Amino acid sequence: MNAYKLYYSQLEREQMNIAQKIQQVKEENVVNDLVGRQMLHTWHTELNKVRAALARCVSGEYGICVSCQQAIDAERLIVMPSADRCVQCQRQQEKQRNGHSSHCRLN
Repeated sequence: MNAYKLYYSQLEREQMNIAQKIQQVKEENVVNDLVGRQMLHTWHTELNKVRAALARCVSGEYGICVSCQQAIDAERLIVMPSADRCVQCQRQQEKQRNGHSSHCRLN
């Protein structure tokens, strides 16, 4: 259980860092250009992932893959504490996403 406290602390720090980056983008008034909007979208997406991971910590579901309900490897959580899928399920999701997006390409 101490490992989850470590992950929780790390997620809280990451949440604060991302919130600071969002504020910095807003203060630099780059939100109006494409790069600024893209950065803001990316940081908001990451912030949502971190908040979801914190909620999983509180609910006791942290470290459990949302797809297969198996434990996520500790090594993966160390590298990516907000991970909600094990490596295999993440790869499968990316294959499916890439497969769907390839059908939408314009020639």
